Amino acid sequence: MNWNCPLFGDVCDLKDNILPTYAEVMKFYEWTRRNIKHLRETKKEPIYKEIEIIVVSKLIKIWDKASIPTVEEKRVKAMLQAYHLKCKNILKSHPKIPDNKLEEFRLRGKALFDISACKCPDITKCTCPKQKKVHIREQSFLIDQRTCRKMVIGGIDVRTTTQIRKTIKRNEKNL
Repeated sequence: MNWNCPLFGDVCDLKDNILPTYAEVMKFYEWTRRNIKHLRETKKEPIYKEIEIIVVSKLIKIWDKASIPTVEEKRVKAMLQAYHLKCKNILKSHPKIPDNKLEEFRLRGKALFDISACKCPDITKCTCPKQKKVHIREQSFLIDQRTCRKMVIGGIDVRTTTQIRKTIKRNEKNL
């Protein structure tokens, strides 16, 4: 199926090897909406909450795969709903909006849909509590995703995973 989003182009599933942008999240939202409708073989639109559950869980799953602490699920839902409403409002007045304003909106959509628990401007000098801090090994990836977006989430690093497991075992013995 070739479905299209009027604001961001072809709709598609989210890639699980890169953190998504606002535009990619909305394309996935639209892809999910249309997929649900198509699978049901009905003209009835799925409700927002139904789509939201799928989109939010996929977002959190991707961020978990990147091993970056995230905000609470209700905050992710609020971010999605706020951006979804912005998109709906833009679409309502779409023909009347000047091309430069529409292009500006699309450009801002290329920013990372950032659900990281750490929002420190300089992640290397983070002052967040320990559970919200981004591990040193993941900091360069998050910085990249917030800027030039050249890195991707790779497979499991066996050596690092072994070290982490040993550390956890040691810490459990000390308790």
